[in-house]
Amino acid sequence: MSAIRDDLAKAIKNTNLVEIYSKGTNEQFSVGYVIQQDEKFVLVQAVNVDGELDGLVVFRKASLARVISDTDYLKSMATIIALAKQRGYYDVWNTERLMNKLLKKQNKTKHSLLKTLLKQAFHHVF
Repeated sequence: MSAIRDDLAKAIKNTNLVEIYSKGTNEQFSVGYVIQQDEKFVLVQAVNVDGELDGLVVFRKASLARVISDTDYLKSMATIIALAKQRGYYDVWNTERLMNKLLKKQNKTKHSLLKTLLKQAFHHVF
């Protein structure tokens, strides 16, 4: 578990695009930027196959099998993301704005990432 925590910390520090594998899914993975972690959870800004931001995802760290950066797939995704940014469809849902609001609230509270995200989602919807 400490290896995964270290990989997550490195991804946060270097703002690396990563592949995130959950336990029991050797072939399927999520792609995104690791934004923040706490003791139990990690917040990821997900990216879809078209290079668009696809929302914020919270993973339970205990469910993660591995976190990998600098793969051939991620290098090709970086090119696709650059094209999405260039053509103006990278963040059509204003995910970065929502993430910044969430991080401001997270820094003010002692709650877990999951609880902060759920509270933010509840207030945003209702």
